[in-house]
Amino acid sequence: MKRNITLAYLLTFCWNALFWMGIWILYYLKFTNYQGIGLIETAWISFSIISEIPTGAIADLLGKKKTLIIAFFIHAISQFIMAFATSYSHLIASVLIGTLGFTLYSGAYEALVYDSLKQLKKQSTYNKVLANIQTISLLGWASASIVGGLVYSIWPGFPYALTGAFFFLGFLLTFFLKEPKVDTEKFTLSTYLTQTK
Repeated sequence: MKRNITLAYLLTFCWNALFWMGIWILYYLKFTNYQGIGLIETAWISFSIISEIPTGAIADLLGKKKTLIIAFFIHAISQFIMAFATSYSHLIASVLIGTLGFTLYSGAYEALVYDSLKQLKKQSTYNKVLANIQTISLLGWASASIVGGLVYSIWPGFPYALTGAFFFLGFLLTFFLKEPKVDTEKFTLSTYLTQTK
């Protein structure tokens, strides 16, 4: 279980190495205008809200490790679609696929960290671990944004391809996670229906 926490830190960096953070509007404008960007953002927010609860149940059914494997793989695909986009429809497809990956990740990741600590009887350190995760997230965003701005001039899709590569690295790392035996959230149909409602 200790390895899970170390891997969680590495996975955090991979998930937050968003090389496109500083250039995404410039990239979108190659295919659309600000109205088109607004439609993409609306689709992203709407799909995120709709898929958040159903995907949370998937982690309870499949297990956190398998859910994270799927999340990283789906998100890697979305980034490569964006990197090699040739039309507006590719942008929308990439964003929707990426959103599905994000919603799968969001519920499973923190639950895996907490359940791993609980199995180690170190759940009291959860807030400290979350603080470390937040710091790594910020470092990932900051460093990747700088690099992304530099490589954009080489090829506009480069920041997305690099992001996809880091998600793919995260996908490989998830295979080394160990599913915690402790499960603080057990799936039941009644709980799922209540959450969905």
